[in-house]
Amino acid sequence: MLFERASVKRLLPVMLGAFISLAASTAAQADATLDKIEQRHLLVVGVLLSGGPFGGIDPTTQKPRGLNVELAQELGRQLGAEVQLVPVLPANRVQFLQQGKVDLLIANMEWTAERGEILGFVPTPFYRVGGTAAVLKD
Repeated sequence: MLFERASVKRLLPVMLGAFISLAASTAAQADATLDKIEQRHLLVVGVLLSGGPFGGIDPTTQKPRGLNVELAQELGRQLGAEVQLVPVLPANRVQFLQQGKVDLLIANMEWTAERGEILGFVPTPFYRVGGTAAVLKD
């Protein structure tokens, strides 16, 4: 694996800080989403599981693994919520977010002006290789 477990653990606080700053910048939408998560005690996260260190399926356990998965689990832990991972594809990831099928996306996605109109992006340390997190804008 490209990233050692210790490196991932060191980066999680940085990435979670980015999520918190995004929540502050889109406060109304973030408040509604956080209220929903708190009421359900469940965080629903759309993740790409297309392979590589960011997300994939463990061939032994058939369970999701990777940095995106670990980040979702840590975010759920910090919110005191169970985490439900929803596999998304490039073709449906934004629609899943818009339709409320997921609370947020942890997926590789490039920023575009069109996406910037409807999504809030959190650049990550891995942005140069396509890693961002996205939520709906207010």
